Amino acid sequence: MPSYTFSAIKTRIADEFNRTDLTSQISLAVISAVEHYEREHWWFEEAIVTSVSTTAAQDYVTDAVISTMAIINKVQITVGSSTYDLERVNYEEWAEHAATSSSGQPSEYCYYKDRIYLYPTPGAVYVLTISGLQRLTTLSADADNNGFTNYCEELIRQRAKADIRCNVILDDKAVDEAAKLGIAGTTFLSGMERAAYFNARRETDQRVMTGRVRGSGW
Repeated sequence: MPSYTFSAIKTRIADEFNRTDLTSQISLAVISAVEHYEREHWWFEEAIVTSVSTTAAQDYVTDAVISTMAIINKVQITVGSSTYDLERVNYEEWAEHAATSSSGQPSEYCYYKDRIYLYPTPGAVYVLTISGLQRLTTLSADADNNGFTNYCEELIRQRAKADIRCNVILDDKAVDEAAKLGIAGTTFLSGMERAAYFNARRETDQRVMTGRVRGSGW
């Protein structure tokens, strides 16, 4: 799999437009394209973090790494040599349980305001393992690259180009396409972006599928 830098993608977009006066607009469009798609599940965003510890008598955990998580799928707690899954609840449920002021080994968690709230309140220091999707480093320097530039280069490039056509060049045809095309709640700004999307999604789907078919009622 080729590795594409931020600079390489910007240069190719400029070449495809045959324009030399869109430098800043292309940079912003590429960053915006990444931000648009990072909200979906892509295999290269998957992360397991084991460096987060609780504090005794504190009912929440805050850590810089938590704020980088786009989605948290699972939180586990290590007690001695054993690891247990914590049950996820919403903030309202957690607040209702936390009102009892219980202390001990946490069995529930909720994710709220870039914090992980625990119940019962930890009575000691425990290590948490957090699994989910981690936001990638924002592209900045020309030499920067990330999972989107390396594995979804065509998708990011096509969305950036469509963005520029709609919002910078003000191409009437592109604006019309943006109004008409859409699938699964996502607006595609061009047919080429749509094709690139399905191509990129195929690899993630193949990596995460279990091969089992769920029957109705599961």
